[in-house]
Amino acid sequence: TTTFYSKKYKKPLATMWHWQFGIDDMTITGRTWSEFTEFIDILNDKAEASKKTLLVWIQNASFEFQFIKGLLSWKRKDDGSFDIFAKSDRDIIYFKYGNIEFRDSLVLTQMPLKKFKKNFNTKVGKLSGDLDYKLKRTWKTKTITDAEMAYNINDVQVLTSFFHSYIKPF
Repeated sequence: TTTFYSKKYKKPLATMWHWQFGIDDMTITGRTWSEFTEFIDILNDKAEASKKTLLVWIQNASFEFQFIKGLLSWKRKDDGSFDIFAKSDRDIIYFKYGNIEFRDSLVLTQMPLKKFKKNFNTKVGKLSGDLDYKLKRTWKTKTITDAEMAYNINDVQVLTSFFHSYIKPF
């Protein structure tokens, strides 16, 4: 995401310019919300057809949920509620979309991605350095540099490495 100050709304806003999703050692990427929702719906259909629940880890689900809460067609449970567990409106711990269960890895581990390699001995560590967070990017940004793409993909690979080391064996 990119955060910038909006003169129109007189507050900081954030916009997505690139998304990524890891499945095992593969990372799927996209640039638009429609690509993301189409991808999530395909995953959900596959999970539903196999009568399985797909577990997805998100580092800071509270932040990410603010973007996607209005994008997906949420189903209500039998009692009329949504399958969301939160400490408050903006402190999301868990949410479920169909047969996809999203959990917050930040809540579970209580640490940023940069500490995973040291504390969990993951195969992949967080990259640091040259990503310019002040640069305003959107889905219309024509060029994503190799360094930006590597940075984005690497964040997902830290989580998939964590998953394969600590969650999947059980």
